[in-house]
Amino acid sequence: MNERTYRVLEFEKILTRLSTYASSALGKELALKLRPSCQPDEIKTWQAETTEARLLSQSGEKVPLGGIHDLRAALRKASLGGVLSPEELAAVGDTCRATRLLKAFFS
Repeated sequence: MNERTYRVLEFEKILTRLSTYASSALGKELALKLRPSCQPDEIKTWQAETTEARLLSQSGEKVPLGGIHDLRAALRKASLGGVLSPEELAAVGDTCRATRLLKAFFS
């Protein structure tokens, strides 16, 4: 689809509303970047993921999504030899803990 079609369909409004359901800044960013696909394999994969998410939501189990931070700036800083601040280190620790909880949840 071209940009005019997105405007006519008010696609950005849909993405903005979708982004309000995201649990993290990264999730919001990804939601705002979504675009439809015309690739059958990609569409099937997305449909399967949507079905899995719907079933998980209907199960009543709470997915542990808290504590996920956007670490891109801190990782860039560290890769250049910079020293992370206490706040950045705490965000790294929180995200590592959240990752362990998610891994355990889905195991």
